[in-house]
Amino acid sequence: MTISKAVLKIFLIIILFLFLIEFFSYLIITSKTGSEYFQTFKGIKKFTKNDLNIYLNNRNELTGWPIKTNNSLYNQYTKEGYRITDNNFSYKKNCISLYGDSFTFGSDVSHKDAWSNLLAKKLNCSVYNFGVPAFGVDQSYLRFRENIDFNSKLTILGIYPDDIERNLTQNYSIIADNFIDIFYSKPKFIINDKNDLELIKIPINTLHDGKLFSKNFKLFLKEDELIHKYQKKLIKPTFPYVVKLIKLGHVFFQKKKNPISFTGILPDSLPFWMRKKESLKLNSKIIDLFFTTCGERNQKCKVLIIPDYTSLNYYHDTKKNINIQIYEKNIWKKNIWDPTNWLGEKMKGSNPCMYIGANNDCNGHYNENGNKLLSSFIIKKLKDENIKFNAD
Repeated sequence: MTISKAVLKIFLIIILFLFLIEFFSYLIITSKTGSEYFQTFKGIKKFTKNDLNIYLNNRNELTGWPIKTNNSLYNQYTKEGYRITDNNFSYKKNCISLYGDSFTFGSDVSHKDAWSNLLAKKLNCSVYNFGVPAFGVDQSYLRFRENIDFNSKLTILGIYPDDIERNLTQNYSIIADNFIDIFYSKPKFIINDKNDLELIKIPINTLHDGKLFSKNFKLFLKEDELIHKYQKKLIKPTFPYVVKLIKLGHVFFQKKKNPISFTGILPDSLPFWMRKKESLKLNSKIIDLFFTTCGERNQKCKVLIIPDYTSLNYYHDTKKNINIQIYEKNIWKKNIWDPTNWLGEKMKGSNPCMYIGANNDCNGHYNENGNKLLSSFIIKKLKDENIKFNAD
C-alpha cells in the first residue's frame, strides 16, 4: 500500500469516526431521554399571524394570559373573572378574595373540591378565587390592583415558592418548557436606579412586534433576569451537535451539584430562591407594594405561603421550616400565614407527595386532601386572629 493510500484510509476513518460521533450526539440530544436530562432550548414556538391577532385581542392587557377567549382556562371562570364555585352567596359579597397561581386556583381538583370553595362552604359566605395558573407574584399583585370592583373584607395573596422565580422572567414558558411561547409573555417589575419598583409591560403588543420577536427575541426580553442575570442556558440543539452535547453535559453536571429533580425546574434539596437569594429582594418589594395598595384601600390583607414539596419534605426530615426565610426580614412578616409547620404536623410522618399531592412524584398540585387541609388552616387563622364576617 502506498503512503498516499494509507493517508487516505486514515483520513476516511477519521471522517467516519467524526460522523459517527456527530450522529450519535444528535440522537442523544434529540431523543426523549436526552430531552428529559438535557435542558436543550427548543426555540420559539411557532405561531401564525391569525394566532397572534386573536391573542392580542383577547389577552388581559396588564397581566397577560388570554383567559377571556375559548381556551383551557376560559370555561373555569365566571364572567367577572373568578373561579366558578357553588358556594358564593349574594348576601355576603365582601367576604374573601384570593389571588395567586395554580395552587391558589386549586388546579387538579374539581370546582367543588378547590380549597376556595371549601372555605366558602365552611364560612357560609363568598370567597372569590382570582388565582390564575402559572402566575408569578408580580402578576397576582397586578390582578389585585386592577380588580377594584371586589373590595373584599379580607384579601389573601397566595405565594407558592416557585412564583419567586417567575417574577424574574418576561416569558413563563422559558421556565416551564425551556422554549419561548409568545402567548406566555408577561409583565415584570424591575428595581430601578432609585431602588424603586418599575413596571415593565408585556413586550408583545402589535403584529409587527410578533414578526420582529421571531427574528430576535432577546431584543424584546431585555429585562428578563433569568436570561441576562441568572444565565439561563439557552442552548439550541444545532450543528455541530457534539459541541452542543458537551455544553449541555456541562450544564447538567453543574446542576447535579445542587442536585435538581428530573423536571429540571424544582431542585430536590435547594429551591431556586435559596440558591439565588438576591431574587428575594424583588419578591419582597412586590409584597411591599401589595400591602401599600391594601393600606390605600383600607383593606385587611394577608399573604399565604403555600408550601411546596421541597419545604414539606425538609420539615418531614428535620422539623425545620425553610419558608421562613422568604419573609423573616420584612416588616410585613406579622401578616404572613405560613402553614408549613402546621401541615407537616398534620401529615404525621407521611410522605408529603403522597399525602397531599395529586401526583406521587412531587410534581403536581395539591390533591383533594391537600385542599381540605389548606381551607382548614385558613379557618384556624381566622379564629386565632378573631376575623369575622358579618352579613351585609
